[in-house]
Amino acid sequence: MRLLRICGYWSLLLLLLGTSSCTRKLATAPPGCDATKTCIVTIVVNNDSCVAQPDQQDVPLGYTVTWKAPDTTYSARFLRTKTPFQTSTGKVTVVPAGSPSKPVTGDNSCGPTPNPPPTSTNTGCYFNYDVYHGDKACGDPGIHMVN
Repeated sequence: MRLLRICGYWSLLLLLLGTSSCTRKLATAPPGCDATKTCIVTIVVNNDSCVAQPDQQDVPLGYTVTWKAPDTTYSARFLRTKTPFQTSTGKVTVVPAGSPSKPVTGDNSCGPTPNPPPTSTNTGCYFNYDVYHGDKACGDPGIHMVN
């Protein structure tokens, strides 16, 4: 009887530890994001080109993105038909460097219910954009929406 009780306690302990480790991952922000629900992408300039670091930033629903650059002449420009910040209006969505974006809401191919959920296998969760310096494109990274 004592052995059965000890085994029961161990089983319960393992179950609780397993649940804790499963949910702990969901509560943490991806690298590059913080507790204020802001993700930072740094624009690194090299001569006439520029790159965004990280190249593909994971951004949870409801978070904003701020692009850090040497000055405000840099911006992120999303395609006319695919933007993670609101339903596409058919216009290019521009986010100036240094200013936070609107919160990430997704679109018809990736977002909150009833849309397909943000997962690593849902290709609709990738939102490509171009980095611009003035009116010249100088990089083409992306945003990956996660849940």
